[in-house]
Amino acid sequence: GGQYLHLIFLLERFLHSFHQLGGIFHIVFFQDMRILWNNSASMMLARQVVVFHLQQNTPYTVTTDIPSASSPQWHEYVQKNRPAFVALSDGNQDLPLGLPGTAVIAVFKTLLLHVLMQQVNCVFMSEIEHTATKAFGFYLQCRPHVMVEWFKSYDKYRRRKGYPSILAAITLNATICSRNVEEVEKKMMKVRSFVPPLPGGARDVTTLVACSQVLDQGLKTADPQVTEDILRLFLLHVVLLRHLPLKQRAQQLKDWNKAPFSFPVELLSHALDQVQQCMVDVLDICSKEGYFDQMETQFLSDIMDGRLFLQVSYLLLDAHSRGQQASLLSKELCDELEVLWALLKNISHEQLGPAVPVVASSVERTEGADSLEDENHDSVSDQLKTLGINSRAAFFPVSNTLVDAFAGDVKNCLPHLDRTDKQVTAAITENADFDETFHWHSGKPLADDYDNTKDNSNPAQLPTDKWERKKFLKDKQKFSRHMESYGKSLEGPGFQKVPIVVRKTDQKQEQKEKQKKERQERAKSAKQKAVKSKKDLILEERKRKEEEMKTAQMIQQWKILKTSLKTSKALNSIQELDRFLEKCDREQVPQVAAEVQITILQHKVDMWKDKCSKRRGGQAHANLELPVEIIQTVSSIVDKYGQQLKPDQRQELAGAVRLLGLSDMVGYILPVGGEQEMLTNGAKTKSTAKDAGKYTVQMSGNRFQLQHMGHLLKREGRDDPDPRVQQFIPDTWQRELLDAVDNNESALIVAPTSSGKTYASYYCMEKVLRDGDDGVVVYVSPTKALVNQVAATVYARFSNKKMPDGMSVYGVFTRDYRHNALNCQILVTVPQCLEILLLAPHRQKWAQRIRYVI
Repeated sequence: GGQYLHLIFLLERFLHSFHQLGGIFHIVFFQDMRILWNNSASMMLARQVVVFHLQQNTPYTVTTDIPSASSPQWHEYVQKNRPAFVALSDGNQDLPLGLPGTAVIAVFKTLLLHVLMQQVNCVFMSEIEHTATKAFGFYLQCRPHVMVEWFKSYDKYRRRKGYPSILAAITLNATICSRNVEEVEKKMMKVRSFVPPLPGGARDVTTLVACSQVLDQGLKTADPQVTEDILRLFLLHVVLLRHLPLKQRAQQLKDWNKAPFSFPVELLSHALDQVQQCMVDVLDICSKEGYFDQMETQFLSDIMDGRLFLQVSYLLLDAHSRGQQASLLSKELCDELEVLWALLKNISHEQLGPAVPVVASSVERTEGADSLEDENHDSVSDQLKTLGINSRAAFFPVSNTLVDAFAGDVKNCLPHLDRTDKQVTAAITENADFDETFHWHSGKPLADDYDNTKDNSNPAQLPTDKWERKKFLKDKQKFSRHMESYGKSLEGPGFQKVPIVVRKTDQKQEQKEKQKKERQERAKSAKQKAVKSKKDLILEERKRKEEEMKTAQMIQQWKILKTSLKTSKALNSIQELDRFLEKCDREQVPQVAAEVQITILQHKVDMWKDKCSKRRGGQAHANLELPVEIIQTVSSIVDKYGQQLKPDQRQELAGAVRLLGLSDMVGYILPVGGEQEMLTNGAKTKSTAKDAGKYTVQMSGNRFQLQHMGHLLKREGRDDPDPRVQQFIPDTWQRELLDAVDNNESALIVAPTSSGKTYASYYCMEKVLRDGDDGVVVYVSPTKALVNQVAATVYARFSNKKMPDGMSVYGVFTRDYRHNALNCQILVTVPQCLEILLLAPHRQKWAQRIRYVI
């Protein structure tokens, strides 16, 4: 009978995939195609259930009133809706229709050609595949000249045979089931008038009327009592559909050929066919009369479950043959079954017995069934008795939040093992890991992608032939020489390998030395903070007076120079001011130097204004050297004399920057809140708001610095060497990274290309190699090409370390090959292969050796 709910689920998922992609579609059921399903009651019922479910319980547009693909109605439908394409079956599916396969294919081919005749492209539904944004499938394009030739041949064939269509030929040979429509309608009216209404809605109504029809017609080769038993089993399965979740309905079917009871099981198949055929008749009448509009239709998708019916029948018949039928069903199930059975009695013409027991006819046990079961029972009992267990199952007492909430009081009803019993504990292996080496379903040995990858370092691959083995070993030597030369070419000339020796340090001694160094540093800082002597105070006072005299002299000279430069040109004044600024720097007078540089800035701003005034309106600036000098001067003033600047001086610097249209750089000059103050008071520049726009550089501050001041941008460098790096002087972030490696910490590096990130990784590798032979560093490369480059560099740097037998300094693992992947200390791989190793249960011992992943 199949599982109709699963069929509906697959159909809705197929349609939902189109809906998610934004597809707009209609679903069409041709009336003449119904004849294909007449010889299979289950398929006919499935078709009807699908039609009614789509009409009643989904928002999709469903059309069922078109007679055939060759009818005028279909032509009008296509002309009205103009579909982009039509998706239909090619008929090659092995459908249980009870018809020759060639006839079915001929029907679907004819349907395909009729659709193409409407100048609409077709897509085969069975080959459609979906991605996140598109749907792909095989399609046939409409070609009008070919369609005309085909239609002429098809029309000639129909006239010669006298058939209106191929489906008409199948209709002549089909068996038409006669049904008493009036009788079915009367029963429908009775069932629908019951109060309260049935909980299953249309499903319960259809089931009761169909079972009543089967009772009135009777099963072939079956006495009335057996018919009643089968229908009671069917109604019981309908009751279970209301309560059983899908997980409990998914049970493996029993083997009826080995059933330990005698029952005409072939009658179950005949009963299902008759019930399904009667259900089709009932659904047809409900559709024509509009009964579904007044009933609950959401359960039609789960109208029956053939697997559940067979499973329930097997269990009830087996229990009845043992005399244990009454203990299987709960009172609630029996009450619901009695309600349905009473309604069936009311609408049926037959005299029926009670609803319980479900199986009333005699069912006998087959010969040898009890002895075989007793034998199996005894074998299990004997095995348990060897452990001192007298029952069929026993458990160790376990108590935790999850088990207590899930099991509840059931735990107290179970037999428990005694943990203090030596016989029990000796027979149980504790702390044993479950190793799943075979596939749970196929029974094939499990293997991950690591095992399936070619191993270039496997000793088992050594050829047995003398000459082939010699060639194999020679190729390995060539590969080693290639890696060495490749690595040297990457490192450059003059590179020398650093000997790698495993350190054998005492942790306690290292801790003592660290504490000693900390004590020395504290003593040194405390000595520097000691009280100064009288001599030191006198020297400091003398030095302060000398500086004040020097500052006073420089201020006097600055006043004289400023007066003399009032009549000079701006360019000459800047040269004089530069020479005086050098003198101020030598004498270390920052107050005067700040004023000098601000004066230089004012001259440069005036020069820029003069240049912009001579420029024609709308013409872009051809030379921006002066704005670069202005911004450079402002930056120099802020960096050197930022602490000595007065508020009005800062305002003047900000005004020069704003004059150039670089307002986003003002925050670098003014403190928090200074920008708003400047907007209120105005900058100290001589330009007005009307003409200020012609002095701008017409770009943002960031773009201006990157395009025109790249050679002047500051870079924080250091000149103090680090004993851990011999080739160059590392930056601050590189030193912090090396400190993180020394402290066995993790770090995230964000730095541009060629900034020294890779060197830090080599330092990390060297540290792990010196710490011992067990640690592993995994270098994850984004591409396979970079894997080979890094592997060659690692070989060139660290191949001189003496490794234990069977171990290697470096290894490679990619999708194409692997080389010493699990017996190395530095593994170079790609992200997908690292995921394989980390998630493989058999590689967890190796994963525990990982010290760093780069």
